[in-house]
Amino acid sequence: MNKKGFTLVELLGIIVILSLIMFIAIPNISSLVQKNKRNTYIVDAKKMVSLVQYDLRKGSKEKPNNGEEVKITLKALSTSDVEKDSDGNEYDLDRSYVKVTRENGYLIYYVQLVSCENSSCTGIIETKSDNLDSDNKYDYYKDNQNIS
Repeated sequence: MNKKGFTLVELLGIIVILSLIMFIAIPNISSLVQKNKRNTYIVDAKKMVSLVQYDLRKGSKEKPNNGEEVKITLKALSTSDVEKDSDGNEYDLDRSYVKVTRENGYLIYYVQLVSCENSSCTGIIETKSDNLDSDNKYDYYKDNQNIS
């Protein structure tokens, strides 16, 4: 008698192998998604700084004097590139900003970019723009925090 098919032991073996593959793959996929989310915030924060630098160069925004600071909110920037985070939530137009200071004749840029749902915010806390290119750039990303 010629019976085609799998035995119960073979099916259990396949289920065990697929379970092991899922056990390994799911955490890797989750960490990849989280890393991409953080990268989106970092790239968008850099875009905001570039927009402010451009506005300062063309003269549409006032440069600060020595020891002063100018804070430019996302609302004041004309951009369609920086509207929503990777989850599709809109960035907070008032809490997201670029702060420009002048120290010893040099302009220094600080950036904060957040999106909020209820009282919980996610994003880049205020940091010097140069830090967004450093090895520890992910330290400035905060998830589900109360960011002012």
